[in-house]
Amino acid sequence: MSKTIFIVDDEEGIRDIFETILKIFYRDKVKAGELQIVKSEDGAAAVANAGKLIPDLILMDVKMPKMDGIEAFYAIRDLNSGHPVKTFFITGFASDGEIGNRMNQAIRDGALGMLPKPVSSPDLKKLVDDYLSP
Repeated sequence: MSKTIFIVDDEEGIRDIFETILKIFYRDKVKAGELQIVKSEDGAAAVANAGKLIPDLILMDVKMPKMDGIEAFYAIRDLNSGHPVKTFFITGFASDGEIGNRMNQAIRDGALGMLPKPVSSPDLKKLVDDYLSP
Protein backbone atom coordinates (compact mmCIF):
# COMPACT_ATOMS: atom_id res chain seq x y z
CA MET A 1 0.00 0.00 0.00
CA SER A 2 1.34 3.40 -0.99
CA LYS A 3 2.17 6.04 1.64
CA THR A 4 2.09 9.79 1.13
CA ILE A 5 4.22 12.41 2.85
CA PHE A 6 3.35 16.09 2.63
CA ILE A 7 6.19 18.59 2.88
CA VAL A 8 4.75 22.01 3.67
CA ASP A 9 7.03 25.03 3.84
CA ASP A 10 6.96 28.50 2.32
CA GLU A 11 10.66 28.25 1.45
CA GLU A 12 11.12 26.37 -1.80
CA GLY A 13 14.70 25.45 -0.90
CA ILE A 14 13.59 23.69 2.29
CA ARG A 15 10.86 21.79 0.44
CA ASP A 16 13.40 20.69 -2.15
CA ILE A 17 16.00 19.66 0.45
CA PHE A 18 13.47 17.55 2.37
CA GLU A 19 12.27 15.95 -0.85
CA THR A 20 15.84 15.16 -1.94
CA ILE A 21 16.69 13.64 1.46
CA LEU A 22 13.56 11.48 1.39
CA LYS A 23 14.21 10.37 -2.18
CA ILE A 24 17.75 9.35 -1.25
CA PHE A 25 16.76 7.42 1.89
CA TYR A 26 13.66 5.84 0.35
CA ARG A 27 14.77 5.56 -3.29
CA ASP A 28 13.37 2.05 -3.78
CA LYS A 29 9.98 2.89 -2.26
CA VAL A 30 9.66 6.08 -4.33
CA LYS A 31 10.70 4.23 -7.49
CA ALA A 32 8.19 1.43 -6.81
CA GLY A 33 5.38 3.92 -6.19
CA GLU A 34 5.15 2.90 -2.53
CA LEU A 35 6.02 6.40 -1.31
CA GLN A 36 4.64 9.60 -2.76
CA ILE A 37 5.95 13.04 -1.79
CA VAL A 38 3.66 16.05 -2.17
CA LYS A 39 5.07 19.55 -1.66
CA SER A 40 2.98 22.60 -0.73
CA GLU A 41 4.11 26.21 -0.41
CA ASP A 42 1.75 27.14 2.44
CA GLY A 43 -1.02 25.84 4.67
CA ALA A 44 -3.79 26.70 2.23
CA ALA A 45 -2.11 24.68 -0.54
CA ALA A 46 -1.62 21.76 1.87
CA VAL A 47 -5.32 21.80 2.76
CA ALA A 48 -6.23 21.87 -0.93
CA ASN A 49 -3.91 18.90 -1.57
CA ALA A 50 -5.37 17.05 1.44
CA GLY A 51 -8.81 17.51 -0.10
CA LYS A 52 -7.61 15.25 -2.90
CA LEU A 53 -5.38 12.90 -0.91
CA ILE A 54 -5.17 12.56 2.88
CA PRO A 55 -1.46 12.16 3.72
CA ASP A 56 0.03 9.52 5.98
CA LEU A 57 2.56 11.98 7.42
CA ILE A 58 2.92 15.76 7.27
CA LEU A 59 6.14 17.68 7.82
CA MET A 60 4.84 21.23 8.24
CA ASP A 61 6.41 24.60 8.81
CA VAL A 62 4.49 26.80 11.22
CA LYS A 63 5.02 30.38 10.04
CA MET A 64 3.76 30.69 6.46
CA PRO A 65 1.70 33.18 4.45
CA LYS A 66 -2.00 32.68 3.62
CA MET A 67 -2.52 29.97 6.27
CA ASP A 68 -0.01 28.97 8.90
CA GLY A 69 0.85 25.36 9.72
CA ILE A 70 -1.22 25.24 12.88
CA GLU A 71 -4.38 26.40 11.09
CA ALA A 72 -3.63 23.92 8.31
CA PHE A 73 -3.27 21.08 10.86
CA TYR A 74 -6.80 21.73 12.13
CA ALA A 75 -8.25 22.15 8.62
CA ILE A 76 -6.71 18.85 7.46
CA ARG A 77 -7.93 17.15 10.64
CA ASP A 78 -11.45 18.38 9.80
CA LEU A 79 -11.14 16.97 6.26
CA ASN A 80 -10.19 13.65 7.86
CA SER A 81 -13.45 13.37 9.83
CA GLY A 82 -11.89 15.00 12.88
CA HIS A 83 -9.03 12.50 13.13
CA PRO A 84 -5.56 14.08 13.29
CA VAL A 85 -3.18 13.17 10.50
CA LYS A 86 0.33 12.36 11.73
CA THR A 87 1.83 15.85 11.73
CA PHE A 88 5.19 17.16 12.83
CA PHE A 89 5.77 20.88 12.97
CA ILE A 90 9.20 21.82 11.65
CA THR A 91 9.97 25.33 12.85
CA GLY A 92 12.49 27.82 14.06
CA PHE A 93 9.83 29.54 16.18
CA ALA A 94 9.17 26.91 18.85
CA SER A 95 9.99 29.29 21.69
CA ASP A 96 7.89 32.18 20.33
CA GLY A 97 5.19 32.82 22.97
CA GLU A 98 1.96 32.85 20.96
CA ILE A 99 3.17 30.42 18.31
CA GLY A 100 4.60 28.11 20.96
CA ASN A 101 1.31 28.14 22.88
CA ARG A 102 -0.73 27.43 19.74
CA MET A 103 1.64 24.66 18.68
CA ASN A 104 1.47 23.04 22.12
CA GLN A 105 -2.34 23.13 21.92
CA ALA A 106 -2.20 21.48 18.48
CA ILE A 107 0.04 18.78 19.95
CA ARG A 108 -2.49 18.21 22.73
CA ASP A 109 -5.12 18.02 19.98
CA GLY A 110 -3.27 15.26 18.13
CA ALA A 111 -0.21 16.62 16.30
CA LEU A 112 2.78 14.38 16.98
CA GLY A 113 5.29 17.02 17.95
CA MET A 114 7.84 19.51 16.76
CA LEU A 115 11.35 19.43 15.38
CA PRO A 116 13.44 22.61 15.43
CA LYS A 117 15.00 23.90 12.22
CA PRO A 118 17.49 23.08 10.93
CA VAL A 119 16.61 19.37 10.83
CA SER A 120 19.43 16.90 10.25
CA SER A 121 19.09 14.16 7.64
CA PRO A 122 19.34 11.37 10.26
CA ASP A 123 16.62 13.02 12.40
CA LEU A 124 14.35 13.33 9.37
CA LYS A 125 14.90 9.67 8.45
CA LYS A 126 14.24 8.52 12.02
CA LEU A 127 11.02 10.53 12.17
CA VAL A 128 9.77 9.05 8.89
CA ASP A 129 10.83 5.52 9.90
CA ASP A 130 9.08 5.85 13.28
CA TYR A 131 5.82 7.27 11.97
CA LEU A 132 5.34 5.59 8.60
CA SER A 133 6.00 2.06 9.75
CA PRO A 134 2.88 -0.10 9.98
